[in-house]
Amino acid sequence: MAELTPGNNPTLSNRVLVLLGHKRRRQIWRLGVGVSWGCMTPQPAEAQAVRESYSLLRLADARRQPVAALYDGLPRLLCPHVLGRKSGRLHVLCYQFGGSSHSGLPMAPGRMGGWRCLAVERLSQVELRADAWHTEPRCSRQTCIDEIDFDADAQPEEDPQKGQ
Repeated sequence: MAELTPGNNPTLSNRVLVLLGHKRRRQIWRLGVGVSWGCMTPQPAEAQAVRESYSLLRLADARRQPVAALYDGLPRLLCPHVLGRKSGRLHVLCYQFGGSSHSGLPMAPGRMGGWRCLAVERLSQVELRADAWHTEPRCSRQTCIDEIDFDADAQPEEDPQKGQ
């Protein structure tokens, strides 16, 4: 009995295309492959990367742990404080204490950085760091996020505003 491969079995070939996230959904449908599209619809790599970045930021926020990331290609050291959505897009209000920025890092006497409102979709290579948590007092009314998912400053365990 011959081994089934995508080359000698058209049904197997079509299923392999679906499992690999082939984007020609209509073409595969015309070939008659029975697929439940609700659970197998390919997700764009960018959307997956945004979800992964958001999950790491949420973990860092809960642990009060800094992250290193690229934002628009520039390295940043960040302490995420508030996560949520602004106009339907994922954002993070964070304290940037190192790295660089197109607009420059605000440095005032006695301060290590400044507050930033960043679109999560523009972050990449997000990594947790073992550094100390950095913060400074912020305006009581933030406008970075309309729908808050998590706010480190609202958690009862510690007061992150007493950071480094």
